[in-house]
Amino acid sequence: MREYSKISPRLWLDQKFRTLSDDAKMAFVWALTCPAQNSTGAFRGNELTLAAECGWSTERARTALEGVAAVGMIECDSAAFTIVAPNFLRYNMPTSPGAAKCLGRLFSELPECGLRNSHLERVCNAIGLLSEEMRTAFSDGVFDALGVRPGWHPDGIGDGIHDGIAMVSRKHPRSKEQRTKNKEKGTRSLSRPAPLRKNSLQDGTNTPK
Repeated sequence: MREYSKISPRLWLDQKFRTLSDDAKMAFVWALTCPAQNSTGAFRGNELTLAAECGWSTERARTALEGVAAVGMIECDSAAFTIVAPNFLRYNMPTSPGAAKCLGRLFSELPECGLRNSHLERVCNAIGLLSEEMRTAFSDGVFDALGVRPGWHPDGIGDGIHDGIAMVSRKHPRSKEQRTKNKEKGTRSLSRPAPLRKNSLQDGTNTPK
């Protein structure tokens, strides 16, 4: 559980927030500060969790979350038991390599679903704006958690879960040097003539045409 979350006073100046019902406003503040929220800006929960925390009926909680989701301030997958606050990292970015690595590891706490994948992409793009040391630490954390390693283009921005993130298997985390050696080995093998099999001339399989 996080010890605290930063919430800007400008929240009360935000047009989207001001148009929300009182219940929806409470649901949004809950999504930012509830005990299950972690440093990724996502957590395991749905309308049942909100209802239990606030003492509401399930229908009241569902209506409140739908109101916040309708203006894009949260994303919910009730079936996958996942809620995301998309702009959470705008005010809660990691401040050290250790915190960045911990942030990456926390993705193991989220259920496997499309919402988790899209949020990982979003967080990768945010971390891509930080230093190389921070990006490396975050990448190590994600690799520890999910067995895949985020990668960034030279400008630090990823194109998405497929193009901007290089997926590296846990079983084959090959280094750049190893990939270069394998490539050179493959080039050399192509330049060598294939050896003739025993009795190949006799059975005609390697007879020049």
